Amino acid sequence: VDFAGPGENVKLKLSDIDDAEVSTGFVLSGCREICPCVAEFDVQLAVLELLEHKSIFTAGYTAVMHIHTAVEEIEVTKMISQIDPKTKKPMDKKVSFVKSGSIVICRMKAAAAVCLEKFE
Repeated sequence: VDFAGPGENVKLKLSDIDDAEVSTGFVLSGCREICPCVAEFDVQLAVLELLEHKSIFTAGYTAVMHIHTAVEEIEVTKMISQIDPKTKKPMDKKVSFVKSGSIVICRMKAAAAVCLEKFE
């Protein structure tokens, strides 16, 4: 295989590596273009539906994040701005919390470092 795109499953045989050394969620990248590994990152998040006992999304909110096959616990550390649903631009007023149906830019911290690429 010369090329594999996102979402495609590829089976590799790596020399000098035991199967027990590789786990679900591991990332394989080229030597020249290493995928960044971070523990804290800013996200634009669409809050579709919150739990009944956690009906407000704010700093301190904890959840489980699924990125491809990796599963990590995260915590919202800072609310940066809310996105206006009509204009799709950040609102000027300071945001301290949002409810279901909102779009927000916030800072999250993962329990362990995860491989993420910047989305533009």
